[in-house]
Amino acid sequence: MMKFSFGLATALSLFIVSVAADSSTPSGSVCASAKQNKGTYNGHIKDEVCSFLIDDCMEEIQSTNNIWSISSCVAGAACGGTHNLLVLAQCSASGFNNIAASDLPSLDYPLYAEIVGDCAWNAGGCSMTKQNFVDFFYRTLDDSCSDIWPENVEDVVNTYWSPIAQWTATGKSIPYLNFNDWLHWSDSQ
Repeated sequence: MMKFSFGLATALSLFIVSVAADSSTPSGSVCASAKQNKGTYNGHIKDEVCSFLIDDCMEEIQSTNNIWSISSCVAGAACGGTHNLLVLAQCSASGFNNIAASDLPSLDYPLYAEIVGDCAWNAGGCSMTKQNFVDFFYRTLDDSCSDIWPENVEDVVNTYWSPIAQWTATGKSIPYLNFNDWLHWSDSQ
């Protein structure tokens, strides 16, 4: 009977450990670290502008499971990295638990069209330019009623646009599919 009890206890403890390991809900310490590192990306440490966008994103995701349909989430990923943004989403909204970045819905095309303009609806669409991105970033801050702004446009270009452009390797503009891939596969941190 003792061997059976020991075996049952061992099996139960392994089951509990495996269930805990399968959970994609980040632990309290992971969530605390993600919050502490909010806005820290590409040489910027706890950037207030980026933190503002991420906070707005975390409020907005409470009502949707498509993080890439929210302007502040897309801009927040650009300035704070996709990795930390997803961890924060998993810590903030139960709809994001057990979801890998690659399993998230695609970038909302109407949102992309807001970034690039009406040419998005032409046959073959159009790519996002550096100027489209800069305008989108500032417009998102304005639409979110931010009172915090980047110190200069060069920071937005060099720190946020350039890493996306380098990752996508598409030249001076970024097509929809490549930008969507960056959101899902770059794991930028």
